[in-house]
Amino acid sequence: LLVLALLLLVSWRDDRPLHGDAAMYGAIAKTVLQTGDATHLTLNGRPYFNKPPMFFWLTAAAWGHLDRGTFAPLLVSGLLGVANVLLLYALCRRTGFDRASAFAAALAYMTTPEVVHWTRGVHLESILTVWLLLGLLAAWESITRPGAVLLLGLAAAGGWMAKGPQGLFGVAVAPLLWWRNGVLRERVLSRWTIVAAAAFFFLVVPWTW
Repeated sequence: LLVLALLLLVSWRDDRPLHGDAAMYGAIAKTVLQTGDATHLTLNGRPYFNKPPMFFWLTAAAWGHLDRGTFAPLLVSGLLGVANVLLLYALCRRTGFDRASAFAAALAYMTTPEVVHWTRGVHLESILTVWLLLGLLAAWESITRPGAVLLLGLAAAGGWMAKGPQGLFGVAVAPLLWWRNGVLRERVLSRWTIVAAAAFFFLVVPWTW
């Protein structure tokens, strides 16, 4: 899976021009690198409020270490896509699929044209999907492991900082899993839920403010 994902989802060219949203996102990340201001995103000198900053921070960091044309921003999206493939396989295995079925699910994901489009370009969908899959994995693990609720909170914060409220999908799923398995009250009132909520607050609110 790792080899196939690296071959299919990572654009290894360093001279590929960026167009549309990819060019815009690349320009925002480049500005973060050039100005050194990671708090206030800007596009052509104007404040940019449409998306949270995490993807732009990662892309700016990659550009700072790999200043090779458009290779750095494309590499970030590609490697996030590879992480999604592995997370999907792990989620399938943890939720009861056998190895062949989990492999088939991951293979279907990485050969879906829209996924290839996301990961071989400069887009935010791949980083959002990382946090969504991690949140779902944490939600499943939290049924039997209360400490996994903290990972759920961190995944929600990461998803919010990557794309916005869509990152809360794992948080929406978790109570349904807890209710179905008879641990809803125990998880909602646990100290881990309080810690997870505090972690989300301290990671998300300062930048939003």
